[in-house]
Order: sequence, then structure tokens, then C-alpha cells
Amino acid sequence: MSYFKNDKQFINKICQKINVLNYEKQEEEIVKRNNRNFFKQCLYNSICLIILPLIFSLVIYLKYGLDQFLSMIIGAMLLCSGVIYENNSGEQYYGNKHK
Repeated sequence: MSYFKNDKQFINKICQKINVLNYEKQEEEIVKRNNRNFFKQCLYNSICLIILPLIFSLVIYLKYGLDQFLSMIIGAMLLCSGVIYENNSGEQYYGNKHK
């Protein structure tokens, strides 16, 4: 019986080592996948947050001129900062007061 018990312990140790190796392999795959997702997200952010607004700004500047361009930029900054609120019907609010 002790011989069988030792074999069982030996088999359990082998299974534990296989499980550890599988777990490490899965961890490596997860890290690789996360790195790929991170770079995809960085690329998406750089395109959406930098390149497209620059192109959009250039088109506005070339089409409407500098004064309209600056007024649109200032209006966008006010909207983004929360100084101006706009509801669905297009009415604008400054702070808590209705315009």
C-alpha cells in the first residue's frame, strides 16, 4: 500500500508541475494580449484625440478664416469646461442661469 501511496504522491507532484507550467503559459499569453490591446488603444487615442482634431481645425481655418476659427475654438473650450451648458433643444445656459 505504501508503494501505491508513493506513486500517487509522485503523480500528484507531476500534475502540480504541469498545472504551474500551464498557468505560467496562460499568464504570458494574457500579458502579450494586454500589451497588444494597450498599443491599439494608444494608436486609437492618438488618432482620435490629436490627428483628427488637427485636421478638423485646419479645415475650419482654411474655410472660414482666423476669426471664425478662434471663436469656434473658444466656444468649444467653454462647452468642454462646463461654463456653457447646452440642452437638446439648443438653448444655452451660462452656469446655472438661462441665457
